[in-house]
Amino acid sequence: MRLKGLLEPLENSAEFQNIIEGIEKNKYPIGVYGASESGRGYVIDGIFEKFDKSIVIVTQSDMEAKNLYEDLILYTTEVYYFPVKEMVFYSVDAISGDLRWERLKVINEILNKKKKIIVTSIDSFAAKYTPHKLFLDYSMKLKEGSEVNLKELSQKLIKSGYERVEMVEGKGQFALRGGILDVFPTCSTYPYRVELFGDEIESIRTFNTESQRSIERVKKIEVFPAKEIILSEETIKSGSDKLKEEFDKISSKDKDKERVEKLEKILSKNLESLDETSSFETIESYLPYFVREPESLFDYFKDYFFIMDNVQRCKGKLESTYLEFQENFTAFSQRGDIY
Repeated sequence: MRLKGLLEPLENSAEFQNIIEGIEKNKYPIGVYGASESGRGYVIDGIFEKFDKSIVIVTQSDMEAKNLYEDLILYTTEVYYFPVKEMVFYSVDAISGDLRWERLKVINEILNKKKKIIVTSIDSFAAKYTPHKLFLDYSMKLKEGSEVNLKELSQKLIKSGYERVEMVEGKGQFALRGGILDVFPTCSTYPYRVELFGDEIESIRTFNTESQRSIERVKKIEVFPAKEIILSEETIKSGSDKLKEEFDKISSKDKDKERVEKLEKILSKNLESLDETSSFETIESYLPYFVREPESLFDYFKDYFFIMDNVQRCKGKLESTYLEFQENFTAFSQRGDIY
């Protein structure tokens, strides 16, 4: 760890020893008071070093999560910030791809067994997520000497959110040329060029997107899904049918012709996009139509140790988040933007 010597005064303090004893004896909840903002990271890292367990820290806001994350990276490299996933009811020209890549990167870290610290806001627990098993099922590991079926691999990449292009220029893209696969995984800094001899992977190299020249040879890579909602053909059909049934019920009862026509236009656009790309822009708002049992973030944090920064403020923020959601949903529904 970084700055290891700084922990000695903390470890020798009676207050910290009481915290550790409480954790060891499962005397929960354990309240810690009086620590300064900069001291929070100091205490949390001390706890992190004492136990062979990953930690998730829940703050009152996204800004607080970022600040605490920046404090903690002074002590350890095994810390990750998980951005809040906002519920979008309307079509926008561009939803931040950077935040999506960051969330996918951290989801990958959450699901592996490596010891780490995850920092996020209480808002993150208000959202619903794709069952975490699907991320594991659609993750791909490629290594030199292994055999792959390019056709099957290509189909799996598309289903897991990768876009097929002529030339890879950004994350979430892949290209096929003869026996060469170029792919830019969501969790990687560089794209990879996988060269095959027949069905066997002969070499894997990183390459530069601008010059397309190889940089460094590696033995193996992991390709994590490129979208947060993963759907099979079966769930796409089932979800589409449910959306149509819901619209039919609404259109038969709603006397506002203009609103119904607006909803029909939105539905047609979404279903067309779903048929072409297995997704549409605001699909996260319709997750329950496609996933029978969507998960909460708690389902992802199995065997994690939880630390809440200011419980009362977290509770208040969660209540205001739900209230804001209800108000937004009602407003958009009345305008005919959603149903």
